[in-house]
Amino acid sequence: MFKILFFIISLALSFPCLAQQEIATMSQAKRLLDQKSYAEAIKVFQAVFAKKDADRGEYYDAACAAALAGQHDLAFAWLNKSIDKNWWNIDHLKTDTDLQSLHDRPKWPIMLDKLQTKLAAREKNYDHALKKELEDIFISDQKLRTNIDAIIKQHGENSEQVKATWDEIERLDAANLKRVAQILDSKGWLGPEQVGERASSALFLVVQHANKAVWEKYLPMMRKAVQEKKASASSLALLEDRYLAFGLGKKQIYGSQLQTIDGITKLMPVEDPGRLDERRAAVGLGPIADYLQNWNLTWDLESYKRSLAEDELKEQKTKK
Repeated sequence: MFKILFFIISLALSFPCLAQQEIATMSQAKRLLDQKSYAEAIKVFQAVFAKKDADRGEYYDAACAAALAGQHDLAFAWLNKSIDKNWWNIDHLKTDTDLQSLHDRPKWPIMLDKLQTKLAAREKNYDHALKKELEDIFISDQKLRTNIDAIIKQHGENSEQVKATWDEIERLDAANLKRVAQILDSKGWLGPEQVGERASSALFLVVQHANKAVWEKYLPMMRKAVQEKKASASSLALLEDRYLAFGLGKKQIYGSQLQTIDGITKLMPVEDPGRLDERRAAVGLGPIADYLQNWNLTWDLESYKRSLAEDELKEQKTKK
């Protein structure tokens, strides 16, 4: 299954059999896939694909469901659609255990050859040295962050082990930022067509994990990069939210930023929460309810509005 690299997604919501396919959504399909309800997931994927032109990740996830359900021809059909829409991660495809049942099928090497040919044509003009350097930065940025929850669980949030891990993350962030700033200042925002997707994503990650001055400097460059299709609108949305919430102390737009105070994790203030999912969908982000599940939080719009109003009232009283 396709995994988003910036967040570890764990959806555990129950979902009944789909009675009316016209209400099918991609979010429902992915929940069923995560629950191992592969046959039901396939039905929902098919209903969604009948209504809209899906993206490469959605076709890839659907292919995983089909492969796990033993519907091999359907899996190959969806994988080929994913490749036609520029799925590039051949290493992930080769090692994804969800697709294991396809490996001994005659169509498997044919499909790999198709993807490899596309990759060779795409990478012909890459700056390969810079690609490797940025991919190493990507790994450096993510490695400790993906392990921090396990360290907290094992040693406690205020333990020396957790403090040491964050100290090391800050050291790596500073070193990564120094190099990424040099690249951005000399070459501009490098897109997937120049260095590949993971290397290009490293630029966003390092800037995202920096500070207000860095955000102010590179936000205009990233906005332009999105217009030029060198960066994703969903990544820009995260950076815009980070700048608003932590840089300016204002309400965020897309609901991507949370904060933990005294052991309680809350969604930071959001502008016009009633239209939050509408704004998220416009930039390729899933529903806020699904997003909050990553922190075992539930989304209730009216409850959130009340909480937001209460927090604003407290803040006003504090200022007086």
